[in-house]
Amino acid sequence: MCYNEFMLKIEKNIKGFTLIELLIVIAIIGILASVILVSTQGAVVKARRASALTTAASMMTELVTCQDDDGQATSSMPVATTDFICCKDAAVCATSDPNNAVDGHTQTWPDLAATQFEYFEAPTGDITAGTYKFKARRIGGTETGDDLITCDMSANGCV
Repeated sequence: MCYNEFMLKIEKNIKGFTLIELLIVIAIIGILASVILVSTQGAVVKARRASALTTAASMMTELVTCQDDDGQATSSMPVATTDFICCKDAAVCATSDPNNAVDGHTQTWPDLAATQFEYFEAPTGDITAGTYKFKARRIGGTETGDDLITCDMSANGCV
């Protein structure tokens, strides 16, 4: 058998990948995809927590400055965007009348808060005394760990 005949015989025997080899490659790709999916899921949860915490903290800051400016704030968290956080008269705080807003306090309760968190426990304390506290939980979350948000007016913040 000459060299050319030998090479032709070898070329005829090469057919490509076997079914087993293809299945192994597909299995490896599936395992890698699942590892990536699990690792990115944790980042999504942390991002939701950070967003809810930022919203809660901005509302708590508005309550603290409202109290410092001798304004009156609602004692619970309304969800309508027309409800002022800080008013001259808390009895009519749930209106969009700009004359009722304390100077410099035109911020309203964001609808976004209602989609991010809900009260976990009823608010306690008094806004005018600076002792107002509330606990919220991220919507869709559990009642423990990173899903809980605690805001305390006397500590000027939320954690």
